[in-house]
Amino acid sequence: MVTETYLREYYRHCRPPGTRRPRWSKRRREDRLTWIPGLLRWADSLDVTWDAGILRRVAEGFSAGKNGEDEFDSVIGLLALIGVVAGTIPAGEPHDHPAIATTEGWILGRSI
Repeated sequence: MVTETYLREYYRHCRPPGTRRPRWSKRRREDRLTWIPGLLRWADSLDVTWDAGILRRVAEGFSAGKNGEDEFDSVIGLLALIGVVAGTIPAGEPHDHPAIATTEGWILGRSI
């Protein structure tokens, strides 16, 4: 099975409390670090058990280099998929459009 997700849809689950941070960039490790507490709270609410090495990288804001933003997005995407499978995020499948449901597909978990 292949699925598409829209990662920005899931940022709301781990946004730093009390901020809208309109000028943050996932490319900057310092900015990603402000999101880590919320990301860890979200993972905890999903009963995620971390591999120690992965948890260390998450806590460090991921890699300082160019891969850091991809690592951040990968973890967000994985938590989103866990949320859909666990039922805390609706899958969002469009039951009323046969072409979308059988041919084109939809963005998993996307609230419209």
